[in-house]
Amino acid sequence: MESVDPLSAYGPVRLGAMLEAGRALQSIAADLAGRGSHPVAEALQGADAFVEAQHYPPGDVFDAGSHAQFYYHAHDAGSGARGQEHGHFHAFLRRPGIAPALLAGTRTAGEPAAHLVAVGMDAWGAPLRLFAVNRWVTDEIWLPERAVLASLDRFHFAPGAPPLAHWLAALLVLFRPEIAGLLRKRDEVIANQGSDIFEDRRLEVLASVDISIDRQMRRVRRALSRAK
Repeated sequence: MESVDPLSAYGPVRLGAMLEAGRALQSIAADLAGRGSHPVAEALQGADAFVEAQHYPPGDVFDAGSHAQFYYHAHDAGSGARGQEHGHFHAFLRRPGIAPALLAGTRTAGEPAAHLVAVGMDAWGAPLRLFAVNRWVTDEIWLPERAVLASLDRFHFAPGAPPLAHWLAALLVLFRPEIAGLLRKRDEVIANQGSDIFEDRRLEVLASVDISIDRQMRRVRRALSRAK
């Protein structure tokens, strides 16, 4: 049976925003390349050794207005080939940035933020996949799919933030349909497991999807031409 294109559910306004985000991604990447850098290099800030569980850049990147936050985890120095995962970004929205109605009935005691999505990267700055993790991995406020998507709209940074912050925010806009599908699969896994799944150390990554910026841009342009 032919699969349904996730972009078919989006109208011209959302598709236009995705296209604009994709162009911003390409522009930021070009600017970084012009000075010999890329998103992963920006996160590592010249670090020579990768320490397990270390956050890059040190202290994370945080926006006081939106309460968006992210950091990068590097894996190991040997993961340097193109197309081979080197590490990943974790994107969050901290508790003050989450609409209070979305917190009703959630596990929030002590958790400072909701995890939105993780982005696997190669060492050359190319995003390879999106993935969703179990609650214990990031000690997060656990929100269902619809609440995470609503919070995703608040993941943005002030104009003076580092280019890397704007790059990541734009990436999450461009791949919103894939994030929605990923979260749906994550919630299906949760629903089919026992009550202790949130602390089950055997279950770390609950869902994953491969991505390509160039391919997504072509798909968005086609969908936008059909929607007009």
